[in-house]
Amino acid sequence: MFKRLMSLGLLCLAFDAHATVYVTTTADESGTNPSGCSLREAVAMMNSGDGTQPFGGCVSADASKVIVLKANSIYPINSQLQLNSTVTIQSSTTGDFNVTDGTENPIIQAIGKHRIFSINPNGTANSPIPVVAITNVNLNGCGGSVVCDTNGGVIFNKGSLSLTAVRAYNGIAKLGGAIYNENTGKVVITNTELKDNTAEQGAALYSIQPAFSVSRSLIRNNKTENSSGVGFAIYTMTSDVNIGKVVASILGSTIYNNKASAINIVPGVGVGSVTIVGNLGGVTLNAPPMVVTTTPAPPSTTPPKVVTTFTSAFANSIVGDNNGADCTFVTGDKTPMEHIAYTNTCKDMSGLYGTFTDGKDLSGKTLIAGDTSVTDGSAVCSLPPAAGLLCPFHNYVGQFTGYLLPRLIPAPNASLANELIVNQGNNSTTGVGCTADQRGLSRVLCDIGAIELVIPAGNAKDNGQDIFYGQTAQIDLSPVVGDGQLIPAAYCVTLYNSSTPPQGGTWLDGCVRYIVSPTKGVASFDAAKNLLSYKPSSNFHGLDVFTYTITTSTSFFSEGESNKTIAVTTRIYQSPPTGITSKTVGAGGIGVFAVIALLGLALRRRLTGGQS
Repeated sequence: MFKRLMSLGLLCLAFDAHATVYVTTTADESGTNPSGCSLREAVAMMNSGDGTQPFGGCVSADASKVIVLKANSIYPINSQLQLNSTVTIQSSTTGDFNVTDGTENPIIQAIGKHRIFSINPNGTANSPIPVVAITNVNLNGCGGSVVCDTNGGVIFNKGSLSLTAVRAYNGIAKLGGAIYNENTGKVVITNTELKDNTAEQGAALYSIQPAFSVSRSLIRNNKTENSSGVGFAIYTMTSDVNIGKVVASILGSTIYNNKASAINIVPGVGVGSVTIVGNLGGVTLNAPPMVVTTTPAPPSTTPPKVVTTFTSAFANSIVGDNNGADCTFVTGDKTPMEHIAYTNTCKDMSGLYGTFTDGKDLSGKTLIAGDTSVTDGSAVCSLPPAAGLLCPFHNYVGQFTGYLLPRLIPAPNASLANELIVNQGNNSTTGVGCTADQRGLSRVLCDIGAIELVIPAGNAKDNGQDIFYGQTAQIDLSPVVGDGQLIPAAYCVTLYNSSTPPQGGTWLDGCVRYIVSPTKGVASFDAAKNLLSYKPSSNFHGLDVFTYTITTSTSFFSEGESNKTIAVTTRIYQSPPTGITSKTVGAGGIGVFAVIALLGLALRRRLTGGQS
């Protein structure tokens, strides 16, 4: 609580320093209520001059031009908001490290049949391009069955737009269900979700030119309704081979379950470390190279020099189960493809198209370990030894966007060298190398796809819980297990070639081996739920501390023999009922010790005058 109050205080100081404009009413009004500042009034204020003059109920500000919306609030608007000037729109929790991105986003909601934002210079000569940043805000389009607007169901962009920790959904348009990016526009999309949008073309994003960057984002459940041809979730209308290099990119992201093909790759577009699964179609490659012929001037007899430059890239990505069409090649394409894991149609057997380096053929393999009919993010991953290279799409706790997690299946002679996804990528020479994964984690050895699987090093972990008499402790082991899965008890027999654990008895889920056994209760483990349950044998008052090792699907692949298991120490503190609610304490702490630590901190701050 102390940490949260401190961070909120610092946040307020930061806002005051920039004279931020706070939106104080959710009503969509303009000049009618001098006691409240509406979003529409705040935008109008920013559009006028330098944005320092009061408007409606919005007080004056300096030129920093920041609009703050209250977290968890809904702001209905009756018509689009025109952004003609540079502005930042963010949540009151932006910058608060105690709030996970997306969990408290305010919502701007279109009430009528219109888009939410039109970002456009004001039309006068030499008008500056608006630079617009939207952070920690959800944008709920008009929904229904009628288009919100022709171009851009949620956003029309003719400026420089960045979206961070944004959800844009329920947009409907002819072009660009969520976002339409005009000729002079540029869009940077980071840690954002574009979902449930509809268009004839570009269900999530339609860009006239390759002028966009998508990273660490999720594109899902978007739909094209295109009777004249193939529709795409992300679509670039036109490009010139003379662009000569990759200028637009989709990196470290997931494109999943769209009723559309995923992407069209044209000159200037690079796709790297992306997971493209379960769409109506995969990737269409249509990027001829740039060919420059240089003829020496007479009287030189040197033959003309021909230089071919690739204009696109596709690397370190998974393309699978996309309705039998993971890759579609257009005549003339020469896109370099490196480290692509695919289920069909991606390896050009004719040699007519771009280079194909170190691809991974997944045909005949089970791609998803779980129920593929569950697409809302609640699907459960099957436990080893069930086949499947990826867990189903899932919304993981603490993550803004969901993803398909790579899997490892332990076996007595299994080796990472034989894997098809994990450690099989490379820092591509195509310009779309191994960037951070969708969660923002750095890549160590470069897995193929959006997620870099984290394999723990077997370091000791602590956890614990306070309980009262008559209660059973329930401890979530997910922080210990990480990206892995607990090994079911029945599979421990095969994995360790032994019918019993070394200390005797029967195997438990996680292949538990006690170093110090519980003495005052019984512990049980549930691999399906990543759960440790502890039931006291009596109403003792005090501690029961026990230490054990567990085996997970990832720890088993650690290089060091001593690291193939994870050591865990669990502390259970039981006491008589006091009327105070029992709480789980992570990192091995327990309530009584936490209180002592806080008292010590308070004393330290008192003695030092608050200096640390």
